Amino acid sequence: YLTELLLSLEEMSSNSTQKSPLLLVFKHNPKAGGGSFIDILKEIKPNKLGRGRANVMKSSADSETINKSYVRIYELDAVTEKDREIGFVISNMREPCSHYLSLWSYGSTKVGQLYWDMEDKGRERVGIAYGQNPPLFDTEEDISAFRNVWLKDEMVDGLIAKRFNFLYPHNDTVIDSPPGQVDCWIFVENFQESVVSCLKQYESKGGSVKWDSPLLSKIVEQLDEMKNHRRLAYQKNNALGFGETNPQNSHHSNCSKYFDDNTAHAIETGPESIIYSMFGYEGCC
Repeated sequence: YLTELLLSLEEMSSNSTQKSPLLLVFKHNPKAGGGSFIDILKEIKPNKLGRGRANVMKSSADSETINKSYVRIYELDAVTEKDREIGFVISNMREPCSHYLSLWSYGSTKVGQLYWDMEDKGRERVGIAYGQNPPLFDTEEDISAFRNVWLKDEMVDGLIAKRFNFLYPHNDTVIDSPPGQVDCWIFVENFQESVVSCLKQYESKGGSVKWDSPLLSKIVEQLDEMKNHRRLAYQKNNALGFGETNPQNSHHSNCSKYFDDNTAHAIETGPESIIYSMFGYEGCC
């Protein structure tokens, strides 16, 4: 489904008569592969802008300066339709069960805002909610803490949906398509292909992409190799696909190991059900 969605969005973009924006705007969705895309952005567009400066630059800067710049909307800031007036908006998405697991395993390394917020409520709280056995936090004790304590904590229950609803304001009656203030989505589950697809759409609108930059050129090269061998796939423990383990994905085992039927069903049918509906995810993990 994700591949079909990417092709559909790419076709819509190429057929659009909207004035071509040059600035690339990235809305960073936390713990959903955004850091990997920012690594790419730093190579293809070394000049990072805030929203205010971007508005000024768009009307006064020369094309070469704009082509080297991108706008980053930070993790806890919402994206709006006004951001599409600045440029072409890209954001990142992750299946909710996998998203929760990434957030928990990251916190199990004793970092992250949610971990610190929970720690402020009491050290005993984080001691029983997070994994205690690195590097994968996949012992029976750890998995029990994830399922039976952390996911049920009042600070965590429904958090992914709450963040989604805040970061991407949308009409609650429209649940069969992604929020419209984002032009293209990068999916953790299909990272390489969706990165290239989004950048091609951005380029077709008039944006500039440095395809020969080290990280991006490696992605394109590997995609070509995968297509030639009919094995196009996102390797979960190797988000950029360069034969190196991505540290963002090295803190847990396979997603399905942490979810039993009851836990998976609770996520699929709970507040996060809107994400499954909008993006066509078939189920947990």
